[in-house]
Amino acid sequence: MSKILHYLPAEGYTPAFGRTSQENLDSCCSEIQTIAKQIIEWGYDISVTQGHRAKAEQDKEFACGNSHLCWPKSYHNQQPSQAFDLAPYFSTKDPRNKKPGIPWDANFHEDFLRPWFVLHGLIMAACKIHGIELYWGGWWKGLKDYPHYQTGKISV
Repeated sequence: MSKILHYLPAEGYTPAFGRTSQENLDSCCSEIQTIAKQIIEWGYDISVTQGHRAKAEQDKEFACGNSHLCWPKSYHNQQPSQAFDLAPYFSTKDPRNKKPGIPWDANFHEDFLRPWFVLHGLIMAACKIHGIELYWGGWWKGLKDYPHYQTGKISV
């Protein structure tokens, strides 16, 4: 249990969206904004790494294999965006964080996945409370996209 509690902020630290996270979140639909704000209100620090994705950016993500969908078929391509990517964020303001920032690690070992699954549980709880349905990239068959969540609303 103590390993999970580490992912909650230290006493006296209040998480808040940074400038880039807020800009990414502002490009998203109201349902996504509600969920992200709830996570921060609960004291779990997150970074919103992607909201709306313009054509040039989607073409780049598709070309390098980071997206399986070409423009305009991604939920990120809608305005407002029907998808966002987010990650646990370990603040430099929390003295317990030996490696501040976002825990990126391609090896997907247990210590890497733990904060992502804690975040996922919080997102699902927020969805239940607010009556919002989001689909998680971690549920996909094949390539898992742990940072990705999307609504079920899209028409292309």
